[in-house]
Amino acid sequence: MSRAIDWRGVFAVLVTPFTDDQSIDVESLRRQIRFCVACGVQAVVGPVVASEFFTLSDDERRLFYRVTVAELGSKIPYVAGVSGTSGPHAAELALAAAGAGADAILAMPPYVTAGNHRERGVQP
Repeated sequence: MSRAIDWRGVFAVLVTPFTDDQSIDVESLRRQIRFCVACGVQAVVGPVVASEFFTLSDDERRLFYRVTVAELGSKIPYVAGVSGTSGPHAAELALAAAGAGADAILAMPPYVTAGNHRERGVQP
């Protein structure tokens, strides 16, 4: 995550294409990324809500990160969605996204639980 990003312009949210057996359709994801680049977007984002990140296992999310980074190369920035079920879960995904070569991350608060008192900033 060392590239400077111009935060203006169109950041396309990638959808997660699935095969008939509900695994990620890697070739369709690659085609979608190439299409976004050809259309002139400034960056791509995913997996996030529109990508149905909540249906993906952590291994599938890591695959999404790797495929996206590999397909983009250095053409445009990639913002990886790392929202998780807890702060530590999101941090683990952020490390995976950074390790894959994502340029930035996008995280929402935990989407399943309210978190424990430490994650909410409440003193016990």
